[in-house]
Amino acid sequence: MATETRPGAMAVIRIQGTVFGTDAFVRLMAMQATTWRQRVFNNETALAFGLPKPAIPAVFGPLDVCMTGIVNLTTFHSKLEMKIVAEKVREKWKELLIALAITERDLFEQPGTLRVPSVPRGDQQFFALSWPGKKKLSSPLKKKEAWVGVGTMQDAINQVDGKDRVTFMFDLQPVVYTAFEMAKEAKVEFPPRLCPNPNDAKAWGDWMEAIEDFREAASIKGKKRKVTA
Repeated sequence: MATETRPGAMAVIRIQGTVFGTDAFVRLMAMQATTWRQRVFNNETALAFGLPKPAIPAVFGPLDVCMTGIVNLTTFHSKLEMKIVAEKVREKWKELLIALAITERDLFEQPGTLRVPSVPRGDQQFFALSWPGKKKLSSPLKKKEAWVGVGTMQDAINQVDGKDRVTFMFDLQPVVYTAFEMAKEAKVEFPPRLCPNPNDAKAWGDWMEAIEDFREAASIKGKKRKVTA
C-alpha cells in the first residue's frame, strides 16, 4: 500500500482508505504530470468531495481517480469544455458518492467478485449531462446552460430532460471497474471498498461527518485553518 507521512495524509486515509502521490495518480490516469498541472491551473479538475485539487498537496485517493474518470469520460464523449464538466461534477459530489457506493455493490457482490447475473441496466447508476441543442459546440457554453443528473437511468434522465436539449449519459460501472483495473496495472493498492454501504445509516453518517470535517479543514467553506491528521 502506498503510504504518506506528510501532515494531513492520515485524514485522507480515514476517508479514502489509502493514499498515493502525484506520480502514482497521473500513472493511474494515463496522463503526464504537466497535463494534470495545466488542468488544475485552468480549473478543469474535480476530485472527491467537491475539491478542485488535493487538500493535502500531492496526496490523492481512489475516489479522486473515480471523479477524474467521470470528468475525462464526459468531456471526451460530449465534446463540452472540460471546465464546465468539472464544475458540474464538483457540484454533484454528494450524489456521486452515493451513486459510486451503490455502483460498487451492483458491480461487485463482494470485493473482487463480479455480481452474476448483473444488475439490470435500467437499475444501474448513471451520470447524465444535457445542454441546449441549438447551441453550437464551438460557441462558449455557460455554466447555467448545462444540467446534470445522477441516479438510476430514468431518474438521471428526468433530472436533465428538457425542450431542445442534447443529453449525454453513461452508467458508472465502467468508471468503478476501470479504476480498480488501472490501480492493479499501476501497482497501487485500493481498499476493498471505496465507500461504506449507503444502506448502513450509521456507517454512512459517520463517514459523511468525517468528510464534512475534512472539507471544512480544507477551507472549502471559506474557513482558513490547517488540515491535520
